[in-house]
Amino acid sequence: MKKPLLFSLFLCISYLLQAQINVRFIGSIEDKYTFPLAEVDSGEMSGILRYSSSLTNFMGKTHFEFSPSFSASINLGILNTGFINRFGDTMTVKQRAYTIPLGFQLTIGDLKDKNVFVGGEMQLPFHYKEKTFIKGDKKETKTKKSDWFGSQVTQFSPAVFLGFQYKKDRYFQIKYHLGDFLNPNNNFNFRGNAVRFTQSSFVEFTFAGILDFSEIREGGFENEGPNLDLEL
Repeated sequence: MKKPLLFSLFLCISYLLQAQINVRFIGSIEDKYTFPLAEVDSGEMSGILRYSSSLTNFMGKTHFEFSPSFSASINLGILNTGFINRFGDTMTVKQRAYTIPLGFQLTIGDLKDKNVFVGGEMQLPFHYKEKTFIKGDKKETKTKKSDWFGSQVTQFSPAVFLGFQYKKDRYFQIKYHLGDFLNPNNNFNFRGNAVRFTQSSFVEFTFAGILDFSEIREGGFENEGPNLDLEL
C-alpha cells in the first residue's frame, strides 16, 4: 500500500517541477455588507445590516497558476470586520475589529477575466472597537470603547467564502463566519446592561475592486534535466 502512495506522490511532485507555474500577485479593496447571526443570553436583540468601506479593507492574493484556467492562492490582508445589533427598540450597538486574515483559495477560470473561486481563512483580530447610542439622541448618548488584543473577540476564528469575478477588475463574494466572532465567555456592558453573546456568527457580502500587479516572474518554474532553474 505504501509503495503505490509514494509512487503517486513522486509523480505529482515531478509534474509540478516540470510544469510552467506562473506566480501572480493580485490585490483588492473590498466594500462589505455584514449581517449578524447572533443571540444573547437575555433580552431582545435584532441584527442590522452594516457597511464597511473599501478604504479599510485590503486583500493581497499570491496566485500559483497551474494552468490558464486553474490556480491556487495564499491570501493575506487587513479587514474591518464586525456587525451592528439593536437591543429593544432604542439602543444600537456597533462592534467591529480589525483583523489579519490568512487564507487559501482555489480559482477556476481566467484570473484576467472571469472566474469562480472558493476558499477559507483564519482571522486574527488585533483591535476591537465598540459604539453604543440611543435612537433619536445619538449625539448626546453615544459612548465608545476600544482595546488592543483584548478578550472581546475570538482569536483565530474561521470563515469560508465563495465568489466569482465577473469583470477584469471586479468580483463578488459571499463569506460565512463559521464560529463566534465575539468571545462567548466575555461579559459585555452596554450602558449598564450586562450581555453575553451565546452565538455571534455572521454572513458577509463583498463587492471588490481588483488591482493586478502583473506576474512576479515570466515563465514560472522551468525544469530541464536534474537541475531546477528558477527565473526571477
